[in-house]
Parts: sequence; C-alpha cells; structure tokens
Amino acid sequence: MKCNSSYFLVKLFGKYRNLKHPFERELAGIETFEEWEYRRSNHSWKVFSSFLSLSQVFHNKKVVDIGCGGGGKSLALLQYKPLKVIGVDINEDFIYKARRFAQKFEGHSEFICADAKNMPFDEDSVDIITMLDAFEHLDQPEQILKECWRVLKPCGKILISFPPYYHPQGAHVSDLIPWPWVHLFFSKKALARAYAELSFSREDGERRRQLKCNFDGKAWSMDYINEMTIRKAEHIIRQLDFQLKYFKLVPLRKVVAPLVRIRGFREFFTHTVALVLEKGGNSNK
Repeated sequence: MKCNSSYFLVKLFGKYRNLKHPFERELAGIETFEEWEYRRSNHSWKVFSSFLSLSQVFHNKKVVDIGCGGGGKSLALLQYKPLKVIGVDINEDFIYKARRFAQKFEGHSEFICADAKNMPFDEDSVDIITMLDAFEHLDQPEQILKECWRVLKPCGKILISFPPYYHPQGAHVSDLIPWPWVHLFFSKKALARAYAELSFSREDGERRRQLKCNFDGKAWSMDYINEMTIRKAEHIIRQLDFQLKYFKLVPLRKVVAPLVRIRGFREFFTHTVALVLEKGGNSNK
C-alpha cells in the first residue's frame, strides 16, 4: 500500500536543491532550460544512431518536433541541414522561450503553439516527426499518432524516445522530489500535494504548478504525464498502421542490461525507450 501523506516528502526535500534538473539550474542562474535541452540533445539523439544516419535522415527534410519544449532539442537538429525544423508545443511559455532562443541560430526554424492532435499542416507534407522526451506527456497518444499519419508523407518516419513510467524518475517530479521510484511508495495525491507545497518555496513556483499541477479548490492533482509504460506503448503501436522499424530499450546502467530483456523487470530498469515508426506507401510525393 502506498503512503498517502505528503508530510514526509515536504520535510525531507524542503531545503534541497537538485541542481541536476534544468528547472533548478535555470533558477540558480547556471543555464536556461532551452540551453540545457540543447546541450543534452546530441546525447539524446544518439539512441537512434545505431539504426539511422541522422545526417541522412534530417538533411533537406521538413521536420516537425512535437513537444518541442524550449526549442533546444529542435534547434540541435539544424546541424544536419534540414529544409526546415518546426517545433510544436501546447505550452505558450515554452514557445516563447523557443522563439527567443532560435534567434541565436542560423537555419530555417519555426515554433508554433498548437495541439498535436490537430496540427496546422497539410496531408502528406512532412518528412520526419520527432518526439524526444515528449511521448509520455501526450494526453491522447493514439490520436496524436493518427494525426502524425495524416501529415506524414508516404515512407515518412516518426522518431520517438521516452523514459517509461517506472523509470526511477518516471513520476517527473525530480526537480523538487528527487527520490528514485518515489511513485512506487507514495500515492498520486501525496506526490501532487507535496510537489505543490514544495513549489511555493521557488521563485518560479507558479509556473511549475501551472505546468504540472491542477487544483480543484480542495485538492491538488497532476496530469503532466500519461503513465506511458513499455507495454502500453507496444499496445498503442499494434493498433495503428505504422510499421515498427526500430525498437530499443536502453538500460539504466550496463550492469542491469540483462534485466531489460526480462519482461517482468524491463519497466523498472529501462532508461529510454526508442522507436522508429514508418508510414507505408511510396515516397514519390
């Protein structure tokens, strides 16, 4: 049974600062969120490098990055000389950050505040869609993948990477509650309440609450993540028409690599799930 009290978490982490997390790094003046994204992105994209030549995949292509955040991930793709990179996010604050950050880069980029379930693109008009650390945040992933099918050209690809829900930081509260697997020990209500209470000690606390929390007048809740597991992702993909071209589970550490091959353990010891989906058809269009 999970603990339903937030008291212990608030007391334990009330004065702690997790300077590994981009929100805390930005607050401390170390680097902005978008700078952190950009710095980390090359490492993140490497999860696909054993299957794809990134320079060939993105070169002279129209790329849409869903869940672009502050734009750092999107703008890192400009090194591959795409025709254009378009970042899409539903959060206006992120889009503002991305547009401002984009002014530092050469190349064609654009950032749009839009719902990925209804993107402002024509059918068969996009070459590549990326979702780097975004798939676990989509409120209706099946509908968004169907929308991706609509806008992708025949033989267009989707590159997806995400940490599964039972990742040590799968609850996505580590900026304020950096306890590995904390969501295995505390209820969702306790985590939401603790996160909200802790956020009041931060100058940017209101922004964090708006991003991750909801308050109905009585209690706090969180709908920032969709609790995407490996099993759930596999199920969603089987229901769609995409061809699964690549599937890789990256372990937390090399020492636990054998465990990601065991169905009962893989959810807990996988750092990143990487997928490449392809829309069938010819590529003449």
